[in-house]
Amino acid sequence: MSLLLAYAQQADNSTATLQIVLIGFAAAAVAGLLAAGLILIFLALRHRHRQALISATVLWAIVLAGGVVNDALQQSRWSREYNSRVASGYSDPRDMTDRPKHPWFLWSALGTIYAGLAIVGALASNKINRIP
Repeated sequence: MSLLLAYAQQADNSTATLQIVLIGFAAAAVAGLLAAGLILIFLALRHRHRQALISATVLWAIVLAGGVVNDALQQSRWSREYNSRVASGYSDPRDMTDRPKHPWFLWSALGTIYAGLAIVGALASNKINRIP
């Protein structure tokens, strides 16, 4: 006699994992390009505080890429859970009250910081104003 144990088909998450990896690479690439633009401005204008500004720019890029990847992970995790609840038949497909929200405050703060870094980098130069 054969004893049949409970078996559940594992969902194929390879496409979701690939999407998260691609989103991570894209977020890192975009953040790196934006940071590289600022860093080139700081170096070209020989800003007197360029080391501090470059450090702030690198930190900004890390927070930006991490925020985008974290948001993508939360949305993907929620989507898988939502689909499994709807497929089970015990959940209302119109109920999306527990859907994670995008971090708009973080993204707007990062945009403001980027604009501030760009303005500081473009306006200030290595020249010291002296009274004649």
